[in-house]
Amino acid sequence: MTSSRLVALFLLLATCTVVATSPWSAAQEEELPSRSPASRPPETDARHYSYAIGLDIGASFGNDQIELDVESLVAGLKDGLKRAEPRYSREMCGVAMQRLARERMEVLKKRNQAFLAENGKANGIEVTKSGLQYQVLESGKGSSPKATDTVKVHYQGSLIDGSVFDSSAGGPPAEFALTRPDGRPGVISGWVEALQMMKPGDRWRLFIPADIAYGEQGFGEVIPPHSTLIFELELLDIL
Repeated sequence: MTSSRLVALFLLLATCTVVATSPWSAAQEEELPSRSPASRPPETDARHYSYAIGLDIGASFGNDQIELDVESLVAGLKDGLKRAEPRYSREMCGVAMQRLARERMEVLKKRNQAFLAENGKANGIEVTKSGLQYQVLESGKGSSPKATDTVKVHYQGSLIDGSVFDSSAGGPPAEFALTRPDGRPGVISGWVEALQMMKPGDRWRLFIPADIAYGEQGFGEVIPPHSTLIFELELLDIL
């Protein structure tokens, strides 16, 4: 594994999003330790965004409950910036990074499983054989769509931490077939199952386990592996 790939994997594992998810705001920002005027560096954007990146990376790993040797982390960062000779072989680093990736995936999996186990006990939550959990928010009337139907819906999707990854709000409703011409599901299996139980006018909150959503792969940068998806889904019409 090359150094650039190690850095890319490190950033991927850290899921660093400095803008929206930093654990501090401008109103809460604290000054760095004061120094004498002679030794104090100028307050520059580089100083602030460098600290912000470090803060966000640290928070990301802390949230995942992954044990880090901070001195080694800082040493690796410094060596990488200076393009110094690595202190450990690329093979050793590669093995360690792969192990870290597996550990992180296991943490994510357990966190989402624990959420579903607790959520399934809440009042008003129904659980199907597939593990799909749903809560009826508003009831409509009429017939439910079949697997061969096309539907019109409004929706908003979020993760268990509350972050929204997709929404039709502010735009036209989404229209899609539940089954593609080749027989594959037109959307994730959790949606296909839920929509065939809903009636036009129904608005449900869905809690979809990863194995009937995007599984251990996740989806792009917005849905991590093993993610439980929470959707507020309104069936508007069967087309």
